[in-house]
Amino acid sequence: MLLLFSFGIAWRVYLVVALAVGGTAFMAWQAVSLMEKSTYSLRKVHLRDIVQSAVSQLAALQAKVDAGTLGSEEAKAEGVKILRTIRYDGSNYLFASDMQGNIVAHPRDDRMGTNQWNLTDPNGVRTYQELIAHARNPEGGVVYYSTERAAGDGDKKLYPKISYGTGFAPWGWMIATGSYIDDIEAMAADMRKTLMTTLLEGLGAMIVIGGAIAWSVIRPIDRLNARMKALSSGDLDSDIPYMRGRAETWQMARSMVVFRDALKQKAELERAENDARARREADAEAQKKVAAAVGTGLSELGQGDLTHTLDTPFPEHFETIRSDFNKTVMTLRKMLSGVVENANEIQVRAEEVASALEDLSHRTENQAATLEETAAALDEITSSVRNAAEGAVEVERVVRQTRDDAERSGLIVNKAVEAMSEIKASSEGISKITGAIDDIAFQTNLLALNAGVEAARAGEAGRGFAVVASEVRALAQNSSGAAKEIKQLIEKSSEHVEAGVDLVNRTGEALHDIVERVANVSKLISEIATGAREQSAGIGEINAGVSQLDQVTQQNAAMVEEATAASVTLRQEVESLRRQISRFRVDSGASVALIAEKAPRRPAKPGRSFPAAEAPAAKVANGAGRISEPGVVGA
Repeated sequence: MLLLFSFGIAWRVYLVVALAVGGTAFMAWQAVSLMEKSTYSLRKVHLRDIVQSAVSQLAALQAKVDAGTLGSEEAKAEGVKILRTIRYDGSNYLFASDMQGNIVAHPRDDRMGTNQWNLTDPNGVRTYQELIAHARNPEGGVVYYSTERAAGDGDKKLYPKISYGTGFAPWGWMIATGSYIDDIEAMAADMRKTLMTTLLEGLGAMIVIGGAIAWSVIRPIDRLNARMKALSSGDLDSDIPYMRGRAETWQMARSMVVFRDALKQKAELERAENDARARREADAEAQKKVAAAVGTGLSELGQGDLTHTLDTPFPEHFETIRSDFNKTVMTLRKMLSGVVENANEIQVRAEEVASALEDLSHRTENQAATLEETAAALDEITSSVRNAAEGAVEVERVVRQTRDDAERSGLIVNKAVEAMSEIKASSEGISKITGAIDDIAFQTNLLALNAGVEAARAGEAGRGFAVVASEVRALAQNSSGAAKEIKQLIEKSSEHVEAGVDLVNRTGEALHDIVERVANVSKLISEIATGAREQSAGIGEINAGVSQLDQVTQQNAAMVEEATAASVTLRQEVESLRRQISRFRVDSGASVALIAEKAPRRPAKPGRSFPAAEAPAAKVANGAGRISEPGVVGA
């Protein structure tokens, strides 16, 4: 792509023409090739239709065979006759063979019955083998090969040929036909020759027309390029060509006009810049003079002379500076006079503040000592209340444990009552069982008696049954006696169990009463402990508040001392300020120092004061949070 941009416009136009010719030639060549392929396809379709037509006739004969109106051999003979007589396109014919290459139908008698399985053309194509292979395919197929034929001069030459073959399954035949295709190749050659001639003629015409078009494009561009070079060299007056029309050259010419106008405007701006530079140089000279005068005034002002003003007039556009400078000097005079008065007032107020702060410092120290003693007393009260609260909590814990033990004892008694009840229920069940045993013994005795009666009736034969009956009756009587004894014992046990249940119930009721009383005692002790904790917490909060108030008081005392030191420092700074402003002169014969000395002074209130060169000593810690001056013990 970059290589294309390195070519000139003419070469690009020529390249476009060449590409157009080449593209046209390529498409024409492809069109001829496509037409040739289409002709081959049409020839194959034509041969297939002829073969299919013959196959349909053979199928009609086979239908008669299937219907029984015609014999198989007769049908094949009729089919051979049909195939040998079919002609199309002049001398073209059909032929048939079986699947082993034996000819069954051919127009030439010398070919009938021969085997053509190994028939091969000069190029090695086995024609019949390939046709038979296609015949096994339901759609059939074509074979391209060459065969000798007499030319116009009498000599034999090889000509290309195409054959289509398909199979007829009922008879096991291969039906085929062939056609020479040299006419197709001749037609394609004629078309290629005509195409080349047309392309050469078109190429010449396109070269001529393309050259003219290239010249019509390049000529205006060359002229515009030359005019653009002249513009870049400084020629801004010559005319620009191709100002009329709608082509791209007209648009380029308009762009060059804009470019030329911009260059002219730039030249005018340069001239205006030169004029402005000259004016700036003149203004610079005037600025130097103004700067010298202002510098002198500022120098006098820096030395404290506020009487010096700028009286020499400045240039018109600098006159505002002179006026502003003189106004500034006058303003400074007024400001310094006000500063002197304010300094005197500040000094008087600072002395008053120092005296008041000294008194406040003594009162704050006394208050801090009182708060310290109060905090110590509250500490002792808090400790006593805390111990009482802890004792109440311990008593509450013991009472709660006692209540829990009583409740557990009550549960054990309840479980004992339940166990007694279950024993009583079991005794009643055993009584029922002994009653059942007594009934069984009674019934057994009756049965044994009946058995003895029956044995007696039987005589000698029932003597053994009589012995058994007597033993059973004795066993039933023993069981009845044992059941009665067990019943008596169970009744006595039930009486004892009822007495034990009654005693256990009384014990449970007594324990329940004890639990309720212990619960009431626990509740009262819990309320006492809660009140003691609340009192301890309240006294603790009061103690914390007093301690915090003590700390705040100590901080206030320290801040008062700092404020006292600050007031002394303020007074010293005021003296320094008066010394600094004494350097200024605000009148022709008076200085600021003279004005300051004339200012009235207010008397300071009596109280504790400090030397001017000494600040108050720093506070030191003394005791539990107290603050005092060095050398002072307590308040």
